[in-house]
Amino acid sequence: MRVYTRFLLAMVHQQLGHESEAKDWFKLALASMYFLVREDDDLSPKYRVAWQRVATLTLLRDEAESSVRNDG
Repeated sequence: MRVYTRFLLAMVHQQLGHESEAKDWFKLALASMYFLVREDDDLSPKYRVAWQRVATLTLLRDEAESSVRNDG
């Protein structure tokens, strides 16, 4: 899933000292995550995201946010 990769890229760029790229990847990942896990009653069950995926994305988002904000 692209959202996971984008959060990981944000953390990797932060570790490499590429603060601008890290922030850009984090913002893109955040937007992608919110689009993916949006609460929309019109979505068919086929397109709804499982709670486990939401939980892992939330944990990864928190880790990436901590990395980008603390080091940047």
